[in-house]
Amino acid sequence: LPMPPPLHIDLSRLPSLEALHADLHTLFGFPDFYGHNYAALVDCLSSVPYPEDHMTTVSLSPDSPFLDITLQGLFSAPREVANTLLSACEAVNQRQMANQLPPFIRITLI
Repeated sequence: LPMPPPLHIDLSRLPSLEALHADLHTLFGFPDFYGHNYAALVDCLSSVPYPEDHMTTVSLSPDSPFLDITLQGLFSAPREVANTLLSACEAVNQRQMANQLPPFIRITLI
């Protein structure tokens, strides 16, 4: 099976944390009860390797153990928007490593 394309997030078009959370809610297919806050983001992203959690419609490919995200407009976005997304991805990978599991989120800046 071919690997799925990376998820693309253009931070330059997200002027606020509210816009970031709304965009990620749609992009990742988070559940309706998604809290639109940092803790909920980390929890939902942490469920990507575990589709049985039903916290996201995005899952890892059998061909790749990585969730590939391309970020555009990193330095055009409000600092709190960029920092929230990057910090959440870092927290997810650190959570994995704390549980003796490999990190799975890879970010490419374009």
